[in-house]
Amino acid sequence: MLNFSQGIKREILSAIPENDCCKRSLIRALLDICGSAAPSCMEFTSENERLTEYFFSLAESLDLQPVLDGAVYDARNGKDRLSLSLSRECAARAYRLYCEVRPDELKPCCAIAFVRGTFLGGGSCSLPRAGAKSGYHLEFVFPDQERAENFCIVLESMLFYTKTIKRGDKFVVYLKSKEAVYDLLSAIGAKSSLKELEKILIAREENNFINRVENCMAGNADKSMTASAEQAHMIQKLKNCAAFSDLPEALKELAEERLNSPTLSLRELAVKLGVSKSCLNHRMRKLMEICRRTEEGS
Repeated sequence: MLNFSQGIKREILSAIPENDCCKRSLIRALLDICGSAAPSCMEFTSENERLTEYFFSLAESLDLQPVLDGAVYDARNGKDRLSLSLSRECAARAYRLYCEVRPDELKPCCAIAFVRGTFLGGGSCSLPRAGAKSGYHLEFVFPDQERAENFCIVLESMLFYTKTIKRGDKFVVYLKSKEAVYDLLSAIGAKSSLKELEKILIAREENNFINRVENCMAGNADKSMTASAEQAHMIQKLKNCAAFSDLPEALKELAEERLNSPTLSLRELAVKLGVSKSCLNHRMRKLMEICRRTEEGS
């Protein structure tokens, strides 16, 4: 069974970009982690057969004529490492293409391709274990600091802000918030993995909601829960007055929803009613003002 990282990589490997500019960005990203590039020699090495085939197809689609050199046993990992190379003539052209891919000048589509290639070569993503409060972690491992910094430039152009640490002789660029992980998976088009993440987020949100309700019943309600109870109390008093029937439909709908769901936060109410939180806050303030005026006039 594939783990979460493998599932993301399988999605990326399922398609080759249509545009040559994106293909070049992907190849550069892969070489930055799994290969080497020089004017007279270019090599790509990986223990992953599917990734090697993917790189071969990318290079071939740009008429770079890759050659499979064979497999070398890696005693440290206990696996064979497959190696591809280019002829001297093709290597010179490939190196020019490699140098043309500048991390600080990528078009949006090429930036996405660069991130996809980087994840294939050295990325991993883990999700929280059952019962854990945190644990979202997305990282990219680089052989040197310069390539890690180049990658950070690409991510910043996509409005992702990362942290970098040194781990042994490697440099690791990482993101840890669930929002950042979600947004990046969305950006690179990992749709199936995104659905899996959404299921986890929904399940955790449901568990959080249950815990809030239990805390409320146990007398540990926070200020927002207390405010919700006060709102429901004031709305119930308003509902017993004739003024309730004169409310605008939007306020009447909010009033009914608050009475039916007295434990929901304003954010959860907003989601349920299909409006923004700021819109719901505005409506709730208006509703509470009507409640107070009605009570003062009675």
